[in-house]
Amino acid sequence: MPRDPEPQPRRRRILDRFEHPLERERAIRAYGITLAFVLATLLFGIASPEENWSRAIALLLASVTLMLVLWTTRVRRPLRRLISIFILGIVAVSILGLGADSTPAQDVIRVETFLIGVAAPVLIVRDLARYRSVTFRTVFGAVILYLLIGMLFGSAYGVLGSLETAPVFGPAIGDGTLSDRLYFSFTTMTTVGFGDITAQTRPARAIAVAEGLTGQLYLVTIVALVVSNLGRGRRPLRAEGEERAG
Repeated sequence: MPRDPEPQPRRRRILDRFEHPLERERAIRAYGITLAFVLATLLFGIASPEENWSRAIALLLASVTLMLVLWTTRVRRPLRRLISIFILGIVAVSILGLGADSTPAQDVIRVETFLIGVAAPVLIVRDLARYRSVTFRTVFGAVILYLLIGMLFGSAYGVLGSLETAPVFGPAIGDGTLSDRLYFSFTTMTTVGFGDITAQTRPARAIAVAEGLTGQLYLVTIVALVVSNLGRGRRPLRAEGEERAG
């Protein structure tokens, strides 16, 4: 008698579920929404004035972006709720601290924005690594990741300004506004370099060099691979490891 087929390993079943047509459509839609929101957050940060209300909105947008990434990458619901409540609690306390217009409150917001900028790309990479095929979902994810990296470096200049005594961008500009830092970050990452804002301290120059290299390597490796393999399937590393172990 023919043997019953062996049950698939749990990870393999999860990978198969991710490739279901309905799941693909859901993922593409979710990544598209996330991309639009990340882009809106970036443009608001660049265009908004340096006022307490704009800082509060920028922090709120960054927090909502992270929560949206949690939903898009299918983090388990209990954990997602716990993280969301924690983030909103910190945001509320920070916004209340802005009422005093204190430098410590602004420093805390810079650190919070930086930590949010670290968490979101990690979740995106973790989710995209699960898929076996390269689709528009992957393209959206790659663009989101590129934008988040630029925003992360922009936050890094803000944190550096809070830690250093010397102004990051020189005496004329100081540590810069949120708009200045994002503007400088993306002109550096894309190697446009208009020259109207330049890094003046050694740590800031080191970060700028690292950002420029990251931006160029990302475009010539990650984006090139995604575009050249669009529509093709790939074998997930986890599945290959399981087959070898079997």
